[in-house]
Amino acid sequence: MALVVEDGSNVAGANSYATAAGFSTYYSDRGIIISGATTANIEGWLIRATDFIDQRQGYQGHKTTESQPLQFPRYGLWVDDYAVDSDEIPQVLIDAQYAVAYRLYSGDDINPSQTPTDKGEVISEKVGSLERKYSSSNGKATMRRPYYPEVESLLSRLSVTGGLWITRA
Repeated sequence: MALVVEDGSNVAGANSYATAAGFSTYYSDRGIIISGATTANIEGWLIRATDFIDQRQGYQGHKTTESQPLQFPRYGLWVDDYAVDSDEIPQVLIDAQYAVAYRLYSGDDINPSQTPTDKGEVISEKVGSLERKYSSSNGKATMRRPYYPEVESLLSRLSVTGGLWITRA
């Protein structure tokens, strides 16, 4: 699939907020060389990173059009006490996308297959006499998505909750 970058004008078929060249420059400027990666690799990571970011809930404001494919651009968005134009993609969002794409480059599985359990997450195990303790889940299945502090720190600046993660049961 070709990388189609959203520039704030509601680009048809957009699947990324950032470019492959921007990703490479971002890390090169920080002394990190992305070795062994093709442009196609980077574009694939950026698309998956966009999917990861767009699955998150609780962004400020609302989409500029009902039919836009991505969560951004948005009306009513503020970053660091400054209004973001509704035809602008905030740099903090692009930086978060780079951070998620870098996790993919590093081999992380950002969407791991998890089997929900009706007992909750295992919080303690004991081998002798086979004891296992679970967190309380009130009988509901639990699923967790990976937590990346650097990504959450960036995305919290776009969030209504100021960084609190809201999970619906």
